[in-house]
Amino acid sequence: MGFIQRERRERSQRWAEMVQWWPTRRVFLDSRMMTAHSISQFVTTFRQNPNFIIIGYVGAVLELADHLQRTGEQLPGLQSVSVTAAPLDAASRAQLERVFNVPVLNQYRSAEIPWIAAQCRQGSNLHILASHRYVEINQPGSGSKPAARSGNLLITDFANKVFPLVKYDIGDTSSFAEGTCLCGSSLPMLRPVDGRVTDTLRLPGGRAITGGLTGLFNKYPHAVRQFQIFQGEDRSLTLRCIATNAAALPDIERARADLASLVEGLVPVSVQLVDTIPHDRGKSRIVQTEVPRS
Repeated sequence: MGFIQRERRERSQRWAEMVQWWPTRRVFLDSRMMTAHSISQFVTTFRQNPNFIIIGYVGAVLELADHLQRTGEQLPGLQSVSVTAAPLDAASRAQLERVFNVPVLNQYRSAEIPWIAAQCRQGSNLHILASHRYVEINQPGSGSKPAARSGNLLITDFANKVFPLVKYDIGDTSSFAEGTCLCGSSLPMLRPVDGRVTDTLRLPGGRAITGGLTGLFNKYPHAVRQFQIFQGEDRSLTLRCIATNAAALPDIERARADLASLVEGLVPVSVQLVDTIPHDRGKSRIVQTEVPRS
């Protein structure tokens, strides 16, 4: 497997893990220090020891995809890509599927509580690893009862016997998915994470919009490779987009109009076409704001 994430461990710790997981081969790329040289080294090592799976932060895996597009290199033997650490919007998924030409699967995990839920190849929802994690959704005025509406996720970790986390408010929002998956699993399902609690647009009059912003390009998944909503100190919104091509401009304008409708015209919404959207140590940020939290 190839891992693209923040790497804080010493070399001796990485070697101990390699021995523990032998004969599995593991290749690492530190998302904090992604350069053309480090990505090229990762690709070379990957090609020398073909891996079946890449697991990484959304923003970091997008960086790898951009590198492969520029260089024309390929990753032989790759069967799937799993991404985590940020919501996977439709535009980013489409971009990754175009470049890697393999299924792109969504994972939900964190540094505090690893492997909470994961997507299978049969559906878009995430199976909760219920034998190890208990997931609740907290909504204002409704306690932590399961509900179809989105709310703050509370996670209890059954596997942590050293420092148990109970009803841990992880800072993300989502909702439960009803029905059963085509794969036949009986595990409870979670809809893809809407976003971080901090991914909030603050409008005049005290109104705030939280969650659901990752779906802005769901109707136009091939219009952009990546996008970000920037809110300035004056509360105005700028939709930063990496367009796939000139033909995508009408769809980008439709997305801008959708965002303007969402904020009900309370603040101006403009579009800015950019070549890159910097990630935060491999993590993509859907919302970047200069408005202080009140």
